[in-house]
Amino acid sequence: MDIQNSHNRGGGSSETREKGNDVFLSCSEQDNRPGFADGLYNSLHQAGIHVIRDLEERTLGQDTGQRLIQVIRHSKIAIPILSKNYPSSKYCLQELVQIVECHKTMGQIIMPVFLNVTPSVVKNISRGYGEAITKHGQTDLDPNILREWEEALIHVVAIPGLEIDR
Repeated sequence: MDIQNSHNRGGGSSETREKGNDVFLSCSEQDNRPGFADGLYNSLHQAGIHVIRDLEERTLGQDTGQRLIQVIRHSKIAIPILSKNYPSSKYCLQELVQIVECHKTMGQIIMPVFLNVTPSVVKNISRGYGEAITKHGQTDLDPNILREWEEALIHVVAIPGLEIDR
């Protein structure tokens, strides 16, 4: 389902719909499709909650990064689904930095979900999380960006969340 179809019930413009998002889901495609993220998305949507997934925005093409930032800023709640492959995605980590920024500056609610990964692994940036960050660091990526990603991960772990071990 695309963004236009999932939010066009109110008949408003795309910009109006974005400002009315209740929930933004940030998840790794590798770990969550089909599965937990799809189930959560469908349940929220069926309950009448305006929810948007990061992947819907990524597929729209033009200036995806800026569009995602706006969608995140206009959401009341952000649900990052921290899974084993979450830190392997630069998109997910960039989204998380924006989510944390909105939490700090605008009071956005963050409801983290730890899917098949413990909060301590995320907090300590160990196991797969440490390996993914190290791998990103081996590219020509700015070290300040890596530090922002690590700080965002640590910030989110300090927020009570749901742990799911499937």
